Amino acid sequence: MFSSPEVWREFFESYYQNELNRLADAIISLDGAGRSIYVDFLRDLAIFREGKLAEELLEYPEKVIEDASKGIELAFNIHDVRLENCVARFMNLPLTRRILIRDLRSEHVSKFISIEGIVRKVTEVRPKIVRAAFLCGACGNEVMVEQDDVMLKQPYECRNCQSKGRFILLPEKSEKVDSQRIRIQEYPENLRGGEQPQTIDVYLEGDLTGKVNPGDRVVVNGIVKARPRAYGSKKLLHMDIHVEGNSLEILQQEYEEFEITEEDVKKILELSEDPRLYEKVADSIAPIIYGYETIKLAIALQLFGGVPKKLPDGSEIRGDIHILLVGDPGVAKSQMLRYVHRIAPRSVYTTGKGTTSAGLTATATRDEVDGRWTLEAGALVLADKGVALVDEIDKMRPEDRSALHEAMEQQTISVAKAGINAMLRSR
Repeated sequence: MFSSPEVWREFFESYYQNELNRLADAIISLDGAGRSIYVDFLRDLAIFREGKLAEELLEYPEKVIEDASKGIELAFNIHDVRLENCVARFMNLPLTRRILIRDLRSEHVSKFISIEGIVRKVTEVRPKIVRAAFLCGACGNEVMVEQDDVMLKQPYECRNCQSKGRFILLPEKSEKVDSQRIRIQEYPENLRGGEQPQTIDVYLEGDLTGKVNPGDRVVVNGIVKARPRAYGSKKLLHMDIHVEGNSLEILQQEYEEFEITEEDVKKILELSEDPRLYEKVADSIAPIIYGYETIKLAIALQLFGGVPKKLPDGSEIRGDIHILLVGDPGVAKSQMLRYVHRIAPRSVYTTGKGTTSAGLTATATRDEVDGRWTLEAGALVLADKGVALVDEIDKMRPEDRSALHEAMEQQTISVAKAGINAMLRSR
């Protein structure tokens, strides 16, 4: 392989000398936060040494990332200190490596990829043992064991007395790192009619933890891992996949950017001068439903959105409107909602019957893997910067319906459950 700590040392000294000096300053000042260097894949790595390191990163990420971290440790800096326990993180991967969650296959296992989606669930940040220290119950010798799985590995035997007896974990002498698990869900606007969004778990460590909340749109770059499913104490042939996150990019939550041609621009400018523009836009909403011109115009105005106002005292007034459709059964209210759900670039549809306040806002649940409390986003959070459609709202219980108040007026959702305090966005 071309990758080695010496080659990476040359790369970092050539392209990231300022970052190396920043890390040295952090070590001298005993600041333990953010000991990472973010490498731009397309701008820097892809052109260094004819892109050989870039190619090897995509195919053999574990070895290459280990070499890169050792290269940082060896690199020159202004304080001439050893940059230990620093991590190389890679971002801005080519679009050819951005894989849809539903398209992940066995060929992607152990490869470096990029996935994009909405954060559906986050766990608490907790320490994770990466190198466990054990005390031999027979002779008192200390034994270190590398940990690379969910379950704690104990020593097979003591190297000093060859005893296979009782070993006592020493948490204070074990090496630990902050850890967090998040669940990423596909964008609703990328789904075809009738498809259910798929999810994947992402494991984060170190300075990547505590950065995201449910509802955030992110790009995760990392290594695809596979673990056999368990049935009791037995391992099955089928495997579950997850991603070990190497870097995290939080996206601005805006509507998708559509590419328009010169012909599209010409037509848009022509429409802008049409005196019947409002009528034409309203008529394009659910054209198979006769009448309801005022309702259709209101829906069109809601889809276009307004401009939020910021007052001199710093408070904000929302720029979006809410629509309540009231009428007799069978007058196409639900059909109107389903049409908006289909054409809106970002929307979440739910029905009031059986919907709870937790399903609309957010809920705290016990994690199925390690028992930690997790915060899971509801429909209003997932529809942030989009449209949330609630059918048959009269079927909801009054106490559940009251959960809409803060989300509709303040465009935030405050959560204080199971020791988790957070404020989520629902714009």
